[in-house]
Amino acid sequence: MSDLFGKHPDAAIAVVTPKGADAAIAVSVPPDAAIAVSPPDASGPVDPYGSIPDAGPTPPDATAEDDQHTTDLAGDVERKSAQSQARFTHCYEDAAKAYTPDQPLAGEVDIAFRVMPTGEVQNAAAVKNTTGSDKLADCLSSVISSWSFPPSNLTEAAVFVRPFRFDGH
Repeated sequence: MSDLFGKHPDAAIAVVTPKGADAAIAVSVPPDAAIAVSPPDASGPVDPYGSIPDAGPTPPDATAEDDQHTTDLAGDVERKSAQSQARFTHCYEDAAKAYTPDQPLAGEVDIAFRVMPTGEVQNAAAVKNTTGSDKLADCLSSVISSWSFPPSNLTEAAVFVRPFRFDGH
């Protein structure tokens, strides 16, 4: 079976606002890349479940250091994602068994998760699922929940959203 996650040439768009800037910057990322989520006007990470935690003022020195650690962590997330490709494919193939060739399993699933400063992944859950398959979303969340990363010097959790696109073939 061909790569299920890279068939769509359209890039996902993440809007990131640098701290202290007045305008957002649109950043193009591959459609299957995890996106580190940054709030447009708050010092804490965006909570994909609906709120922005009040982290209070961020010391100026910690901001630059946290940005670098988040960038490093984003690379680690991409590597874990690539290493998990076979498991993601298994999730799709297993869930697709319940569908027929004329009505294949297709759509989008976005999994949000937090990477804690300890390196532990927490709260992996589907925040978007247009496939109609809870089994697929739960399996993808489970794969991401099994990841762990080296501890970091981050002062708070880093929030990521990993999009998946399935065209049913």
